[in-house]
Amino acid sequence: MAQARASFRAVAIGALTLAAAACAAITPLDESLGAGVINRDPATDVYGLTVSGGIVRSAAPSSNKGSGMRVVFWRKADAATTDQESCATWSAKNHQQQPGIALRVHEVRNGVRAITITKNVWLTAYSVVNVHVMDSTSATEPFVKIAGQDLPGLRNSADLTDVKPYPWRSCAQVVGSTVSLKVWPAAQAEPAWDDPNYGYSVDLPAGWGAAGRPGFYIGHLPPGRSLDHSDLAVSDLATTRTAEPTTTPRSPTHILLAP
Repeated sequence: MAQARASFRAVAIGALTLAAAACAAITPLDESLGAGVINRDPATDVYGLTVSGGIVRSAAPSSNKGSGMRVVFWRKADAATTDQESCATWSAKNHQQQPGIALRVHEVRNGVRAITITKNVWLTAYSVVNVHVMDSTSATEPFVKIAGQDLPGLRNSADLTDVKPYPWRSCAQVVGSTVSLKVWPAAQAEPAWDDPNYGYSVDLPAGWGAAGRPGFYIGHLPPGRSLDHSDLAVSDLATTRTAEPTTTPRSPTHILLAP
């Protein structure tokens, strides 16, 4: 019993520490959202997360000094699950920022862990979409790249920087140890999960099977800029198996060692 109480206190303290860190780095934070900071770079920068009409706006004040901050967030009303899907539409004035989807987001003592699917920003190769595992408590590296692949359907030409304008629709799901994703211009019809022009699947490393909330991601917001996540939709795939992709995991082409 004493051991159980100690474990409960440790979890409670960790949750309070995470909440305090989020409040300091995410201002304002809409009361309907939970959030976790993967890394804060520079250490004084902040993001704001507001909600209006179901649209979550991520904004970086013009007083920020850089654009290296990364944040995962989720709707408090969405339950933690193991096999899950999360979708959102990304909208912004340009492609300089890094929106994404977060899966199995769960709080740990003094931090947060999540699987993330993100639009690449490194070298402005915006048609590359990356899969990372992120752990804000890691003493060595808070984000580790699992895969990254160019999606030709997002481009106007052979140039990886010549991409179609926002809005883009994004969906990602995790079933067991497999992550599948697809991203496409919202003006186009939704592609199949196995369409290599818009998505791919990849296996996760060991240690990322814990249940968590389906959520979303924002990073690399330049000072004074914002991005919207709209048409948010999440699913528990344990009860909606028809949503599973038909494709099998393959080894994606690692286009870049993208951050």
